[in-house]
Amino acid sequence: MKKSIPEYNAMLAQLDAEIGLGPQPDDVTGLLRDGELETFDLGQFALNGQSKDMREKMLDDKYILGKLALLGQSTVLYAEPNGAKTLLTLWLLMDGITQGFINPADVYYVNSDDTHKGLVEKTELAENHHFKMLSDGYNGFKNQMLSEYLEKMIKTDTVSGKVIILDTLKKFTDLMNKEKSSVFMQVLRAFVLKGGSVIMLAHCNKHRGEDGKLVRAGTADVMDDTDCTYIMDKSVRNGQTTVTFENTKNRGDVVLKAVYSFERNTDGGQSYAELLATVRPVGDDEMKIAKQGELVANLLNVNSKIIHATLEAIEQGIVKKTELVTEVHAQTAASRLRVMKCLDSHTGDDWLNGHRWKCVKGDKNSTFYEALGFPTCGIGNLASILEN
Repeated sequence: MKKSIPEYNAMLAQLDAEIGLGPQPDDVTGLLRDGELETFDLGQFALNGQSKDMREKMLDDKYILGKLALLGQSTVLYAEPNGAKTLLTLWLLMDGITQGFINPADVYYVNSDDTHKGLVEKTELAENHHFKMLSDGYNGFKNQMLSEYLEKMIKTDTVSGKVIILDTLKKFTDLMNKEKSSVFMQVLRAFVLKGGSVIMLAHCNKHRGEDGKLVRAGTADVMDDTDCTYIMDKSVRNGQTTVTFENTKNRGDVVLKAVYSFERNTDGGQSYAELLATVRPVGDDEMKIAKQGELVANLLNVNSKIIHATLEAIEQGIVKKTELVTEVHAQTAASRLRVMKCLDSHTGDDWLNGHRWKCVKGDKNSTFYEALGFPTCGIGNLASILEN
Protein backbone atom coordinates (compact mmCIF):
# COMPACT_ATOMS: atom_id res chain seq x y z
CA MET A 1 0.00 0.00 0.00
CA LYS A 2 1.39 3.38 -1.00
CA LYS A 3 1.89 5.99 1.67
CA SER A 4 1.10 9.68 1.19
CA ILE A 5 3.87 12.22 1.51
CA PRO A 6 2.71 13.51 4.94
CA GLU A 7 2.45 9.93 6.26
CA TYR A 8 5.91 9.09 4.91
CA ASN A 9 7.56 12.20 6.35
CA ALA A 10 5.84 11.61 9.71
CA MET A 11 7.24 8.09 9.74
CA LEU A 12 10.75 9.38 8.97
CA ALA A 13 10.47 12.03 11.72
CA GLN A 14 9.47 9.38 14.26
CA LEU A 15 12.41 7.15 13.26
CA ASP A 16 14.81 10.10 13.37
CA ALA A 17 13.61 10.98 16.86
CA GLU A 18 14.09 7.41 18.05
CA ILE A 19 17.72 7.23 16.87
CA GLY A 20 18.58 10.78 17.85
CA LEU A 21 18.75 12.46 14.45
CA GLY A 22 17.67 16.03 13.94
CA PRO A 23 14.98 17.20 11.51
CA GLN A 24 15.51 15.99 7.93
CA PRO A 25 14.51 17.74 4.68
CA ASP A 26 11.26 16.72 3.02
CA ASP A 27 13.09 15.58 -0.14
CA VAL A 28 12.44 11.91 -0.82
CA THR A 29 15.40 11.67 -3.28
CA GLY A 30 13.37 12.10 -6.42
CA LEU A 31 11.24 8.98 -5.94
CA LEU A 32 7.93 10.84 -5.52
CA ARG A 33 5.44 11.12 -8.34
CA ASP A 34 1.90 12.50 -8.25
CA GLY A 35 2.13 13.06 -4.52
CA GLU A 36 2.92 9.47 -3.63
CA LEU A 37 6.07 7.37 -3.05
CA GLU A 38 6.86 5.18 -6.06
CA THR A 39 8.39 1.72 -5.70
CA PHE A 40 11.95 1.72 -7.11
CA ASP A 41 13.26 -1.33 -8.96
CA LEU A 42 16.99 -1.49 -9.76
CA GLY A 43 16.20 -4.18 -12.28
CA GLN A 44 15.13 -1.57 -14.81
CA PHE A 45 18.82 -1.08 -15.57
CA ALA A 46 19.56 -4.78 -16.15
CA LEU A 47 21.19 -5.75 -19.46
CA ASN A 48 19.45 -9.12 -19.68
CA GLY A 49 18.10 -9.76 -23.16
CA GLN A 50 20.65 -7.44 -24.81
CA SER A 51 23.63 -9.81 -24.93
CA LYS A 52 23.12 -10.66 -28.61
CA ASP A 53 23.27 -7.02 -29.68
CA MET A 54 26.21 -6.40 -27.34
CA ARG A 55 28.14 -9.35 -28.78
CA GLU A 56 27.59 -8.12 -32.33
CA LYS A 57 29.14 -4.78 -31.36
CA MET A 58 32.02 -6.41 -29.45
CA LEU A 59 35.39 -6.00 -31.18
CA ASP A 60 37.69 -8.92 -31.84
CA ASP A 61 40.99 -8.85 -29.95
CA LYS A 62 43.26 -7.05 -32.39
CA TYR A 63 46.54 -5.29 -31.68
CA ILE A 64 46.88 -1.66 -32.74
CA LEU A 65 50.39 -0.82 -31.47
CA GLY A 66 52.64 -3.81 -31.80
CA LYS A 67 51.43 -6.05 -28.98
CA LEU A 68 51.20 -3.15 -26.55
CA ALA A 69 47.59 -2.07 -27.12
CA LEU A 70 44.34 -3.79 -28.04
CA LEU A 71 41.51 -2.50 -30.20
CA GLY A 72 38.57 -1.47 -28.00
CA GLN A 73 40.69 -0.50 -25.01
CA SER A 74 42.30 2.60 -23.54
CA THR A 75 46.08 2.56 -23.18
CA VAL A 76 48.50 5.06 -21.61
CA LEU A 77 52.20 5.26 -22.47
CA TYR A 78 54.18 7.12 -19.81
CA ALA A 79 57.69 8.45 -20.50
CA GLU A 80 59.97 11.26 -19.45
CA PRO A 81 60.13 14.37 -21.69
CA ASN A 82 61.93 13.50 -24.95
CA GLY A 83 61.46 9.85 -24.07
CA ALA A 84 60.56 8.84 -27.66
CA LYS A 85 56.81 8.53 -26.99
CA THR A 86 55.79 10.14 -30.27
CA LEU A 87 58.49 8.50 -32.38
CA LEU A 88 57.73 4.95 -31.29
CA THR A 89 53.96 5.45 -31.28
CA LEU A 90 54.07 6.65 -34.88
CA TRP A 91 56.41 3.83 -35.90
CA LEU A 92 54.18 1.20 -34.29
CA LEU A 93 51.08 2.78 -35.81
CA MET A 94 52.52 2.91 -39.32
CA ASP A 95 53.89 -0.61 -39.00
CA GLY A 96 50.41 -1.85 -38.05
CA ILE A 97 48.89 -0.04 -41.01
CA THR A 98 51.50 -1.45 -43.40
CA GLN A 99 50.85 -4.99 -42.17
CA GLY A 100 47.09 -4.53 -42.52
CA PHE A 101 46.29 -4.79 -38.81
CA ILE A 102 44.82 -1.28 -38.65
CA ASN A 103 42.39 0.54 -40.92
CA PRO A 104 44.08 3.96 -41.32
CA ALA A 105 40.75 5.65 -42.13
CA ASP A 106 39.67 5.00 -38.51
CA VAL A 107 42.79 6.53 -36.91
CA TYR A 108 42.81 10.11 -35.58
CA TYR A 109 46.20 11.30 -34.31
CA VAL A 110 45.74 14.49 -32.26
CA ASN A 111 49.15 16.19 -32.27
CA SER A 112 49.12 18.99 -29.70
CA ASP A 113 52.67 18.95 -28.38
CA ASP A 114 54.82 19.82 -31.38
CA THR A 115 56.51 22.63 -33.28
CA HIS A 116 55.14 23.81 -36.63
CA LYS A 117 57.98 22.00 -38.43
CA GLY A 118 57.28 18.84 -36.47
CA LEU A 119 53.56 19.07 -37.24
CA VAL A 120 54.33 19.44 -40.95
CA GLU A 121 56.61 16.38 -40.93
CA LYS A 122 54.06 14.25 -39.08
CA THR A 123 51.19 15.44 -41.29
CA GLU A 124 53.21 14.25 -44.31
CA LEU A 125 53.55 10.85 -42.62
CA ALA A 126 49.79 10.79 -42.02
CA GLU A 127 49.16 11.60 -45.68
CA ASN A 128 51.52 8.86 -46.84
CA HIS A 129 49.90 6.26 -44.54
CA HIS A 130 46.33 7.55 -44.93
CA PHE A 131 45.50 8.21 -41.25
CA LYS A 132 44.16 11.55 -40.02
CA MET A 133 46.31 14.20 -38.30
CA LEU A 134 44.59 16.81 -36.11
CA SER A 135 46.03 19.73 -34.14
CA ASP A 136 44.74 22.51 -31.91
CA GLY A 137 43.81 25.65 -33.86
CA TYR A 138 43.80 24.02 -37.28
CA ASN A 139 40.56 23.69 -39.30
CA GLY A 140 38.54 24.74 -36.25
CA PHE A 141 39.71 21.90 -33.99
CA LYS A 142 40.09 22.85 -30.30
CA ASN A 143 41.71 20.74 -27.60
CA GLN A 144 39.31 21.93 -24.91
CA MET A 145 36.38 20.74 -27.03
CA LEU A 146 37.62 17.15 -27.32
CA SER A 147 35.24 15.82 -24.65
CA GLU A 148 32.31 17.40 -26.48
CA TYR A 149 33.47 15.96 -29.82
CA LEU A 150 33.70 12.47 -28.32
CA GLU A 151 30.31 12.79 -26.62
CA LYS A 152 28.76 13.67 -30.00
CA MET A 153 30.31 10.54 -31.51
CA ILE A 154 28.92 8.48 -28.64
CA LYS A 155 25.40 9.93 -29.02
CA THR A 156 25.40 9.43 -32.79
CA ASP A 157 26.80 5.89 -32.47
CA THR A 158 29.82 6.58 -34.70
CA VAL A 159 32.48 5.30 -32.29
CA SER A 160 32.99 1.62 -33.09
CA GLY A 161 36.43 0.86 -34.54
CA LYS A 162 37.71 4.42 -34.21
CA VAL A 163 41.21 4.92 -32.75
CA ILE A 164 42.05 8.24 -31.04
CA ILE A 165 45.71 9.00 -30.18
CA LEU A 166 46.27 11.90 -27.79
CA ASP A 167 49.75 13.44 -27.89
CA THR A 168 50.10 14.48 -25.12
CA LEU A 169 47.40 13.90 -22.52
CA LYS A 170 48.14 17.04 -20.48
CA LYS A 171 46.96 19.16 -23.42
CA PHE A 172 43.38 17.89 -23.00
CA THR A 173 42.86 17.89 -19.24
CA ASP A 174 44.50 19.05 -16.02
CA LEU A 175 46.25 15.91 -14.82
CA MET A 176 47.00 17.51 -11.45
CA ASN A 177 43.30 18.27 -10.83
CA LYS A 178 41.52 15.15 -9.61
CA GLU A 179 38.01 16.40 -10.43
CA LYS A 180 38.82 17.53 -13.97
CA SER A 181 40.93 14.51 -14.87
CA SER A 182 38.26 12.18 -13.46
CA VAL A 183 35.49 13.77 -15.57
CA PHE A 184 37.65 13.62 -18.70
CA MET A 185 38.51 9.96 -18.11
CA GLN A 186 34.81 9.15 -17.69
CA VAL A 187 34.19 10.48 -21.22
CA LEU A 188 37.04 8.34 -22.57
CA ARG A 189 35.66 5.31 -20.73
CA ALA A 190 32.24 5.86 -22.35
CA PHE A 191 33.98 6.18 -25.73
CA VAL A 192 35.77 2.84 -25.20
CA LEU A 193 32.59 1.10 -24.00
CA LYS A 194 31.02 2.07 -27.33
CA GLY A 195 33.80 0.26 -29.21
CA GLY A 196 36.38 3.01 -29.57
CA SER A 197 40.10 2.84 -28.75
CA VAL A 198 42.21 5.51 -27.06
CA ILE A 199 46.01 5.76 -26.92
CA MET A 200 47.28 8.42 -24.53
CA LEU A 201 50.87 9.66 -24.35
CA ALA A 202 51.72 11.07 -20.92
CA HIS A 203 54.73 12.31 -18.97
CA CYS A 204 56.59 10.88 -16.02
CA ASN A 205 57.95 12.99 -13.19
CA LYS A 206 61.40 14.50 -13.59
CA HIS A 207 62.70 12.62 -10.56
CA ARG A 208 62.77 8.85 -10.31
CA GLY A 209 61.52 6.82 -7.37
CA GLU A 210 63.71 5.32 -4.68
CA ASP A 211 63.97 2.14 -6.74
CA GLY A 212 65.43 4.12 -9.64
CA LYS A 213 62.37 3.65 -11.83
CA LEU A 214 60.35 6.36 -13.54
CA VAL A 215 57.22 7.60 -11.77
CA ARG A 216 54.09 8.65 -13.69
CA ALA A 217 52.93 12.24 -13.28
CA GLY A 218 49.44 13.40 -12.32
CA THR A 219 46.65 11.92 -10.22
CA ALA A 220 45.83 8.22 -10.06
CA ASP A 221 42.56 8.69 -11.99
CA VAL A 222 44.18 8.19 -15.39
CA MET A 223 45.73 4.86 -14.48
CA ASP A 224 42.64 3.78 -12.53
CA ASP A 225 40.31 4.42 -15.49
CA THR A 226 42.43 2.89 -18.27
CA ASP A 227 42.76 -0.71 -19.38
CA CYS A 228 46.49 -0.81 -20.00
CA THR A 229 49.50 1.27 -18.96
CA TYR A 230 53.20 1.16 -19.78
CA ILE A 231 56.24 2.98 -18.47
CA MET A 232 58.81 3.75 -21.19
CA ASP A 233 62.41 4.00 -20.02
CA LYS A 234 65.26 4.82 -22.36
CA SER A 235 69.02 4.46 -22.35
CA VAL A 236 71.47 6.01 -24.81
CA ARG A 237 74.84 4.55 -25.76
CA ASN A 238 77.08 5.33 -28.73
CA GLY A 239 74.29 7.12 -30.61
CA GLN A 240 71.83 4.27 -30.19
CA THR A 241 68.76 4.77 -28.02
CA THR A 242 67.04 1.76 -26.49
CA VAL A 243 63.53 2.12 -25.05
CA THR A 244 61.97 -0.49 -22.80
CA PHE A 245 58.17 -0.65 -22.41
CA GLU A 246 57.27 -2.14 -19.03
CA ASN A 247 53.62 -2.99 -18.40
CA THR A 248 52.14 -1.81 -15.08
CA LYS A 249 48.47 -2.64 -15.76
CA ASN A 250 46.64 -4.76 -18.31
CA ARG A 251 43.20 -6.18 -19.03
CA GLY A 252 44.07 -8.30 -22.02
CA ASP A 253 46.67 -10.38 -23.80
CA VAL A 254 49.34 -7.71 -24.19
CA VAL A 255 53.08 -8.14 -23.73
CA LEU A 256 54.49 -7.32 -20.32
CA LYS A 257 57.72 -6.02 -21.79
CA ALA A 258 58.91 -4.83 -25.19
CA VAL A 259 62.12 -3.18 -26.34
CA TYR A 260 62.80 -0.98 -29.37
CA SER A 261 65.89 0.88 -30.49
CA PHE A 262 66.72 3.67 -32.93
CA GLU A 263 69.80 5.59 -33.99
CA ARG A 264 69.92 9.36 -33.90
CA ASN A 265 72.47 11.18 -36.04
CA THR A 266 74.18 13.49 -33.57
CA ASP A 267 75.83 15.42 -36.40
CA GLY A 268 72.45 16.70 -37.60
CA GLY A 269 70.93 16.55 -41.05
CA GLN A 270 68.65 13.63 -40.18
CA SER A 271 64.99 14.09 -41.11
CA TYR A 272 62.20 12.74 -38.96
CA ALA A 273 61.36 10.16 -41.61
CA GLU A 274 65.01 9.04 -41.66
CA LEU A 275 64.99 8.74 -37.87
CA LEU A 276 61.82 6.62 -38.04
CA ALA A 277 63.54 4.37 -40.56
CA THR A 278 66.16 3.40 -37.94
CA VAL A 279 63.57 2.08 -35.44
CA ARG A 280 63.59 -1.67 -34.92
CA PRO A 281 62.34 -4.14 -32.31
CA VAL A 282 64.94 -5.74 -30.05
CA GLY A 283 64.59 -9.52 -29.63
CA ASP A 284 64.96 -11.53 -26.41
CA ASP A 285 68.46 -12.81 -27.24
CA GLU A 286 69.66 -9.33 -28.08
CA MET A 287 68.04 -8.03 -24.89
CA LYS A 288 69.99 -10.57 -22.83
CA ILE A 289 73.24 -9.62 -24.54
CA ALA A 290 72.52 -5.93 -24.03
CA LYS A 291 71.66 -6.53 -20.37
CA GLN A 292 74.86 -8.49 -19.84
CA GLY A 293 76.81 -5.74 -21.59
CA GLU A 294 75.19 -3.15 -19.32
CA LEU A 295 76.08 -5.12 -16.19
CA VAL A 296 79.69 -5.52 -17.36
CA ALA A 297 79.94 -1.84 -18.27
CA ASN A 298 78.61 -0.84 -14.84
CA LEU A 299 81.10 -3.13 -13.08
CA LEU A 300 83.98 -1.73 -15.15
CA ASN A 301 82.87 1.78 -14.27
CA VAL A 302 82.61 1.05 -10.54
CA ASN A 303 86.02 -0.66 -10.46
CA SER A 304 87.78 1.64 -12.94
CA LYS A 305 90.21 3.15 -10.41
CA ILE A 306 91.28 -0.25 -9.07
CA ILE A 307 91.51 -1.71 -12.59
CA HIS A 308 93.85 1.03 -13.76
CA ALA A 309 96.02 0.71 -10.67
CA THR A 310 96.16 -3.08 -11.10
CA LEU A 311 97.19 -2.83 -14.76
CA GLU A 312 99.90 -0.29 -13.89
CA ALA A 313 101.23 -2.59 -11.14
CA ILE A 314 101.30 -5.58 -13.51
CA GLU A 315 103.16 -3.48 -16.08
CA GLN A 316 105.74 -2.65 -13.39
CA GLY A 317 106.32 -6.35 -12.76
CA ILE A 318 104.19 -6.74 -9.63
CA VAL A 319 102.39 -9.90 -10.68
CA LYS A 320 101.97 -12.13 -7.61
CA LYS A 321 98.60 -11.88 -5.90
CA THR A 322 99.73 -10.87 -2.40
CA GLU A 323 102.14 -8.24 -3.69
CA LEU A 324 99.60 -7.03 -6.24
CA VAL A 325 96.86 -6.58 -3.63
CA THR A 326 99.27 -4.71 -1.34
CA GLU A 327 100.37 -2.35 -4.11
CA VAL A 328 96.87 -1.57 -5.40
CA HIS A 329 95.61 -1.08 -1.83
CA ALA A 330 98.37 1.47 -1.26
CA GLN A 331 97.74 3.27 -4.54
CA THR A 332 93.94 3.50 -4.30
CA ALA A 333 93.19 3.38 -0.55
CA ALA A 334 90.57 0.73 -1.36
CA SER A 335 90.28 -2.04 1.21
CA ARG A 336 92.26 -5.22 0.62
CA LEU A 337 88.98 -7.17 0.46
CA ARG A 338 87.62 -4.94 -2.30
CA VAL A 339 90.89 -5.15 -4.24
CA MET A 340 90.80 -8.96 -4.06
CA LYS A 341 87.15 -9.04 -5.19
CA CYS A 342 88.00 -6.75 -8.10
CA LEU A 343 90.99 -8.92 -8.96
CA ASP A 344 88.78 -12.03 -9.09
CA SER A 345 85.91 -10.30 -10.96
CA HIS A 346 88.14 -9.22 -13.83
CA THR A 347 90.28 -12.37 -14.11
CA GLY A 348 89.76 -14.45 -17.24
CA ASP A 349 90.37 -14.43 -20.97
CA ASP A 350 87.11 -12.86 -22.25
CA TRP A 351 87.49 -9.11 -22.79
CA LEU A 352 83.78 -8.59 -23.54
CA ASN A 353 82.85 -10.12 -20.18
CA GLY A 354 84.94 -7.52 -18.41
CA HIS A 355 88.15 -9.51 -17.96
CA ARG A 356 91.30 -7.37 -17.99
CA TRP A 357 93.97 -9.88 -16.89
CA LYS A 358 94.44 -13.61 -16.63
CA CYS A 359 96.06 -15.87 -14.09
CA VAL A 360 99.05 -17.83 -15.45
CA LYS A 361 100.85 -20.75 -13.82
CA GLY A 362 104.61 -20.47 -13.40
CA ASP A 363 107.34 -22.70 -12.07
CA LYS A 364 106.73 -24.90 -9.05
CA ASN A 365 102.94 -24.31 -9.18
CA SER A 366 103.37 -20.61 -8.68
CA THR A 367 100.81 -18.26 -10.24
CA PHE A 368 101.06 -14.72 -11.51
CA TYR A 369 98.85 -12.20 -13.34
CA GLU A 370 99.23 -11.12 -16.93
CA ALA A 371 97.33 -8.25 -18.59
CA LEU A 372 95.02 -9.09 -21.47
CA GLY A 373 95.70 -7.43 -24.78
CA PHE A 374 92.78 -5.49 -26.32
CA PRO A 375 91.13 -7.68 -29.01
CA THR A 376 91.60 -6.40 -32.54
CA CYS A 377 88.91 -8.28 -34.46
CA GLY A 378 85.51 -9.92 -34.15
CA ILE A 379 84.33 -7.71 -31.32
CA GLY A 380 81.77 -5.48 -33.06
CA ASN A 381 80.35 -2.41 -31.36
CA LEU A 382 80.45 -3.94 -27.88
CA ALA A 383 84.21 -3.63 -27.71
CA SER A 384 84.10 0.16 -27.66
CA ILE A 385 81.29 0.03 -25.13
CA LEU A 386 83.14 -2.22 -22.73
CA GLU A 387 86.61 -0.77 -23.19
CA ASN A 388 87.89 0.72 -19.96
